[in-house]
Amino acid sequence: MVEPNWLPVVATSVLPLLLVALALLPDRRANHWATGISRLVTNTLAVQWLVSVLAFAWVGWNRWLDPQAGVSQWSIGDTFRFLPFTSLLRLDGLAAIMLVLISTLAVVIARYSLRYLDGEAAQGRFFRWIAVATGSVSLLVLSSNLALFILFWVATSLSLHQLLVHYRHRPAAGIAAWKKFFISRLGDLCLIIAAVLLWQNFGTLDFQAMFASTAEAIGSAGVQTPVQVAVWLLIAGAATKSAQVPFHTWLPQTMETPTPVSALMHGGIVNAGGYLIIRTSPIVSQVPAALATLAMVGLVTAVFAALVMMTQTNIKRKLAYSTIAQMGFMMLQCGLGAFGVALLHLIAHSVFKANAFLASGELPRFDLADDKTGKSTGASHAADQAGDSSVSPVFARPLVSFAIIASQVALILTLLSVFGFDPLHKPGGIVLACVMSISLFALSMPRLSVSQSTSSGFGPTETQAGVMRWGQRLVGRSHAGLPRHRAIAARVVLMVAAYVAALTFVVFIASTDLSHAAMAPVQWAVGVVAILAFVGLAWIQRQVMWGDGQRWLALYVHVRNGFYVDAWLRRRIRLLPHE
Repeated sequence: MVEPNWLPVVATSVLPLLLVALALLPDRRANHWATGISRLVTNTLAVQWLVSVLAFAWVGWNRWLDPQAGVSQWSIGDTFRFLPFTSLLRLDGLAAIMLVLISTLAVVIARYSLRYLDGEAAQGRFFRWIAVATGSVSLLVLSSNLALFILFWVATSLSLHQLLVHYRHRPAAGIAAWKKFFISRLGDLCLIIAAVLLWQNFGTLDFQAMFASTAEAIGSAGVQTPVQVAVWLLIAGAATKSAQVPFHTWLPQTMETPTPVSALMHGGIVNAGGYLIIRTSPIVSQVPAALATLAMVGLVTAVFAALVMMTQTNIKRKLAYSTIAQMGFMMLQCGLGAFGVALLHLIAHSVFKANAFLASGELPRFDLADDKTGKSTGASHAADQAGDSSVSPVFARPLVSFAIIASQVALILTLLSVFGFDPLHKPGGIVLACVMSISLFALSMPRLSVSQSTSSGFGPTETQAGVMRWGQRLVGRSHAGLPRHRAIAARVVLMVAAYVAALTFVVFIASTDLSHAAMAPVQWAVGVVAILAFVGLAWIQRQVMWGDGQRWLALYVHVRNGFYVDAWLRRRIRLLPHE
């Protein structure tokens, strides 16, 4: 049975189903028809992108007319009563946003791969599994019940495994892939047990039915114990998928996979854990202790990975630890109840990280040009043209720095209130304002010395500094005639206003699909700890860059090796593959 508005969700699911069907094509046939398969997959993804944009426009227009509208659902009714669900697929605001994001990344990565793998013997097999992975994650975001969600969750993981071992002759690729395979199966087990508990408690696995039952339970007897256990298991499953500590060790080791796979994995698939928490937020938000634990895990992951990232010299490993840190920050936002902020973070990180991996090959080219010509190019050229290499003494004064950051926090909170948000309702808003202010303060500094950071291993690399210079020049062109401090203030206001406007738009589209429950005191306590942790990170970077960086050299080797977490786990879990 299909409901009257079934057409949008059916139209958006046909092409992902066809992409998943390519899993039935044998590798030998796929490689034999490599040119045809690659063109077929690329063109299909292009059409899917167009359909997803139209579906997003349909949802947005209906939400503009009626905030409760813009939902398309495909149900089977009571035809198969033995199934634990009556609804198959659902297109709502959250699904529409994710589908556009996935389709955009997939078509760009597929077109990039046409040249990247041109002439390889296994090119057909590669595009086959790219299609299956993209189709699986597209159907995952369209799933309207937990059973189908888990099915496509597993399908996404298995197809990614095939892509990670694309170069089968490379031992390192197999080790990393099988380590991820083991960790992913732990996550799958957590989700399956959670689904069984939820089915026993609610009698259904339909998301909307479970959300309605949870809301009724809050007003009566409260959340029952099986549901609480299920929430803990959902959080554990999300942590395994999004590479949270200590399940992160496989991600930096996936260096032997093709670059398009890294872009798809870091820009898309690894975000599935965050999407799980956002999609089930009406349920998980009713167990504050579990969300507080998730926030602490995310905080530890973000701080840990941020420190390790700054010591890496391999560009792909640096990007991998950056992904881990960003996933940790997204989980921190979810744990503090800022689900709309987490969704916007997911979108921004996906686009940025996919682009970063696809463009990572530019760095060796710039370095090679430097070696041959003796002239500065690329990122170093941006740093060379930035002017004086000294840091303004105004920004080095602690009291002045505190005053600047405090004023930025007040600006962000004010703009959030103007746009209809209540930042004091949830700790996520306060934490977001503080972290954004620290980041904007770093970006607003007139000059960051590259030479100060390269000796210690902490701080921005030459590439990061070049990107910061490029961004400052790009935004600062419209303020070229202003005094320096006024131009900085104008840039900050523009960046904050753009962020708040984007957040407003995202929340407008997905508002009815997110939880808006008030947070418990334990989550406020975690929020305070998070602010102190990020202030500590900023202090460490300030000491390394402006103070005596030599004092931190003793920690450099330990941080560079990730505090030996991977080695510790391998010794205690014999099932993990050894290098």
